[in-house]
Amino acid sequence: MSSLQCSRVCFVLCAFLLLLSCQTRDLIQEETDRPNIILFLVDDMGWQDTSVPFWKETTKYNRRYRTPNMERLAAEGMKFTQAYATPVCSPSRISLMTGMNAARHRVTNWTLDKNQMKTPEINHPDLQIPMWNVNGMTPDSTIEHAAYAKSQPQVLKEEGYHTIHAGKAHLGAKSTPAENPLNIGFNVNIAGHAAGAPASYLGEDHFGNKASFKSSPWKVPGLDKYHGEDVFLTEAITQEAIRALDERDTTTPFFLYMSYYGVHTPIMADRRYYQSYLDQGLDTIEARYASMVQAMDKSVGDVLGYLDQHKIAEETIILFMSDNGGLSAHARGGVAHTHNEPLRSGKGSIYEGGIREPMIIRWPGQLAAGSVYDDYLIIEDFYPSVLEMAGIKHIDVPQVMDGLSFVSHIKAVTAPPAERSLYWHYPNKWGGTCPGCDSFSAIRQGDWKLIYFHLDQRFELYDLKEDISEQSNLISIYPSQAESLAADLTEYLVIVDAQMPTYKFKQQAVPWPADSWKSYHKMTKEYTVKKVSKALDINGEGDDPQWEGATILRDFSYPWRDEDAPSTVFRALYDEAYLYFIYHVQDDEIHVEQSYDTDKLNAVYSDRVEIFLKKSDAMDPYYSLEMDASSRLYDSKGKFYREIDGDWRYPADEITIKSSMDDEGYIVEGKISMRSLREFDLIDGQVIHAGLYRGNYVNGGRDTKWISWIMPDAEQPDFHIPSSFGRLILEP
Repeated sequence: MSSLQCSRVCFVLCAFLLLLSCQTRDLIQEETDRPNIILFLVDDMGWQDTSVPFWKETTKYNRRYRTPNMERLAAEGMKFTQAYATPVCSPSRISLMTGMNAARHRVTNWTLDKNQMKTPEINHPDLQIPMWNVNGMTPDSTIEHAAYAKSQPQVLKEEGYHTIHAGKAHLGAKSTPAENPLNIGFNVNIAGHAAGAPASYLGEDHFGNKASFKSSPWKVPGLDKYHGEDVFLTEAITQEAIRALDERDTTTPFFLYMSYYGVHTPIMADRRYYQSYLDQGLDTIEARYASMVQAMDKSVGDVLGYLDQHKIAEETIILFMSDNGGLSAHARGGVAHTHNEPLRSGKGSIYEGGIREPMIIRWPGQLAAGSVYDDYLIIEDFYPSVLEMAGIKHIDVPQVMDGLSFVSHIKAVTAPPAERSLYWHYPNKWGGTCPGCDSFSAIRQGDWKLIYFHLDQRFELYDLKEDISEQSNLISIYPSQAESLAADLTEYLVIVDAQMPTYKFKQQAVPWPADSWKSYHKMTKEYTVKKVSKALDINGEGDDPQWEGATILRDFSYPWRDEDAPSTVFRALYDEAYLYFIYHVQDDEIHVEQSYDTDKLNAVYSDRVEIFLKKSDAMDPYYSLEMDASSRLYDSKGKFYREIDGDWRYPADEITIKSSMDDEGYIVEGKISMRSLREFDLIDGQVIHAGLYRGNYVNGGRDTKWISWIMPDAEQPDFHIPSSFGRLILEP
């Protein structure tokens, strides 16, 4: 080969190597151009558990807590005022990891033991809870009672991300694959396992691994080096997370899922901050709780400090979120159900206090510092959003995702979908008792929020723009709006094949919201009660001439018999002091029981008329007034379903009953004070929810034929259900 040829070969070879070097450098550059992503998920942190106000004004709770690093994030990023999750932890976490709504993935309650439902669900007195996906999520389609999906970290890992899990996992039941985060896409797992809470936050307790904790499932794994040390769990996990960041391959982007155990129970003091909250005047429980919040915030600051120290803050996206509303039903100091005000209720509840969360995103170069996003979004939206932030455009996953990416909306490239609907579905029983903690389904569309409670099939409708505290149920004012939302909610639940509980007392599934609305609201009967200016003379004879002006109600029948019922006529009037009522009853065989020791018991086994009253659209509580032909009263207070307190008495000075009998039948006439109706919260605007019934004894008192104004939705005689009630409308 000549020297000229050799030179040409060398030139071509060098050019090829240079080109290869440039392409390799471009590939490395393309890989490292992907942002690092840190997702802080706090357990049980309420919307108000921070010094950052997420409402239009700073509240007493914002002034209570010290969270300077959250303040820094909000100042450097975007604050979200209407970010939603589910009311309890596992459903939110599975939605975060899969992009599916809880109604679709069916992990609708918190997970722990394989193939086992929770004791409150098994022992529910009235509902048969469906066998939900108690085993959490799974990467293995053969695992029963689990949601099969490819997780968000698995997709990130396949796309070149180094994935780190730090803290609480709670994604799969014990002895299932997702119990260990390493099985669902994480390269590193720090302290994550099946349980959703620690046995102890204290290193002195070995985080629950001491022998004194015996076989507790809440023992935090993998932090042996801190056992016996004076270190709080949040701090130990943070130190290990920073160590994992130090040990990573710096040529690849990382995803750090910083999933705190705090501020979940047990409420334990971080000594570094506890005394300062006592000095602030908080009780010992709330001081401990506040110290846990500050410990979490300090951890956030430590991670932010690491980014600053290593000069990678500008290439790292930070997301901050909580998995459900703040605990308020139990274990807290102060007054229960108030810790999230102005939001109503707390963890476990479908009211805003149970589902609205503190959320912040810092995205250097993309989001304006100190900006605020006021449109709503929900936890399953994180899945597609994080992947879009990572530049991942095409994914192959087995699950159908409900989440929508919010990236273009927060960058103000496109507006959010107009009137997008958000859905919640919880056919379960939580361990706590609180307002809104029943089995339910719900929808938010625009400012409207409709809640459907499964047990008594009641609906509540709120305008959140005007009523963030959900105090004014507008169901009777905007029935068409409620009907439309019920139809939308039903359509979605049917599409995702959502599970519904079954009534134990009649072995029927709880109807879909739209079907329930048609049965119990659209078709519910009404009776107009006219107002009078003069008090009526109640003497049992029904001879006050003002009764002639009352609306006459004759629409009574045998709901469970194919025969005509004897005549029953009802009238009612009212004034400022009393609600007056009268029954004229046709009965040629009046049975008046005398064998029991008290008039109260004798009344309930006699021919009688009845008025049931329920609080608003619920049956918790409801009251029964059963009045026989000789003026005796059986009064009781109940809770759905048939939890009846027969010892309860209607205040004697607030009710009057008189009666009379003749050969054709009997009259029962009475009055109930408006004051007592208001005190019992039985007047909803101008509406009294009432059931009007009659017990018709025949065959010498050996058989009873039940007569009702409304045909209840029950195969057997039963008036203790919502469908037996109508509405008494107080005419202005």
